[in-house]
Amino acid sequence: MTLDLPPGLDQAEAVAYNERVGRRDGVERVDEDGTVHLTEECRAAVAGFAPDLALPLAVADLAARLDRVLAP
Repeated sequence: MTLDLPPGLDQAEAVAYNERVGRRDGVERVDEDGTVHLTEECRAAVAGFAPDLALPLAVADLAARLDRVLAP
């Protein structure tokens, strides 16, 4: 896979931009293995009613987490 970045935008700038945007969406960081860690604000927002949703999310657990979120 190769990146198809706009002229004048290098990979480091693209990564930094996506990290900034991700934090606004509640993502603190994504590990090399794809595990998503939420920001403190995001974790606090869900911890009171669903503490398990505040835990880091491994890619392999994505479908189960989605089912949990969508459950009535």
